[in-house]
Amino acid sequence: MLTLEQARALVLEAASTLPPPTIETLRLEDAVGRVLAESVVAPRAVPGFACSAMDGYALRLADLVQSGDATLREDGATLAGATEVAPLQPRACRRITTGAPIPEGADTVVMHERTRRVEHSAGDVRIEFQALPETGANIRAASDDFAAGYTALVDGERLDAVAIAAAVSLGFNRVRVRDAPRVAVLTTGDELLPAGAEWRHGLRYDSNGPLLEGLLGNCGFRAVQRGHVRDDPDAVRTALRSAVSAHSLVLVTGGVSAGEADHLPALCRELGAVLFWKLHFRPGMPALLARIGDSLVFGLPGNPVSVLATFVALVRPVLARWMRCPALDPPATLARLDGPVWKRHDRLEWRRGTLRIDSLGVARVTPHASLSSGAQRSLLESNVLLELAADSCEFDTDSLVPVRRWNLS
Repeated sequence: MLTLEQARALVLEAASTLPPPTIETLRLEDAVGRVLAESVVAPRAVPGFACSAMDGYALRLADLVQSGDATLREDGATLAGATEVAPLQPRACRRITTGAPIPEGADTVVMHERTRRVEHSAGDVRIEFQALPETGANIRAASDDFAAGYTALVDGERLDAVAIAAAVSLGFNRVRVRDAPRVAVLTTGDELLPAGAEWRHGLRYDSNGPLLEGLLGNCGFRAVQRGHVRDDPDAVRTALRSAVSAHSLVLVTGGVSAGEADHLPALCRELGAVLFWKLHFRPGMPALLARIGDSLVFGLPGNPVSVLATFVALVRPVLARWMRCPALDPPATLARLDGPVWKRHDRLEWRRGTLRIDSLGVARVTPHASLSSGAQRSLLESNVLLELAADSCEFDTDSLVPVRRWNLS
């Protein structure tokens, strides 16, 4: 049996043969969660002009130093949004608001709180400065945010709200993004009921279909065709042929082990080639990858915990390579175990657990008590998969273990 590391290498090699996603141009407000198809480069400096970092008074510091009484005459105001700004008069100061352009001749801004307004009888207004700042204080340069030519967003980056706002600030209203291809999800099993159907003894609701659809959606793949197939080789064969004819990636749950109703391995050999079947990995030992025509087919175990673990371990790397977006398959981080953990086998094991940051800022993980791969509740009560290495069966409190979140948001 292959190790998970060996399987992931085969997965990435296979992913490189998938047809590239199509490119489309979207309005920025419609592009949240999408993957950039080209980098976004600043066409000009932002903000593009020297401006005030706060409300106060713009002045030429040498005038204040030479005034003798720490006061300057006020020569008007410049507000944010001004497009025409008069030069600052000699031995004067200009009332200015945050974001307003710095008038020609000014080199410093003093915050409003460090001044006092003094009105003379002749209508002359003078401003008394109660603290002497440094030259250039409280002025933002024309390229304070972005310099012209700066690569603000990189090809392959997933767009979130901050990235969208940055693109807008650079003057863009549209971006080129990759269109996530359609993916087919097939759940198999005579024991499965559709959501909302009347429950009957011996049957279970098909939760794997919605689980995979949600996990794919979290990665930006929202055009998912989902279907259910009974445990009949002819039915599975027909469903597989139909799915690979229209989709480059097909995910099948159940029917992948070696039981009487597990038809997928034989059918994948009949219709194409099996790239691997069975891993030295728990949960998810019977996982399968096959190629049928130009399509990749993943066979995932039928238990929901195994579905989640094999999706994160094997499918997400394919999605990341396919979309040229590393963020879709983030690397594991390290956390310290809250207590001792044991396992009774020499396989790599991914367990459910809860990751938290303690009062000292240390990442700590608590494994869930359940070891059942069919326990949906354990997924609800966890937020990460923690890795127990194959070469050890005992893990002490405070041991560092890799952890992976299944939610990308």
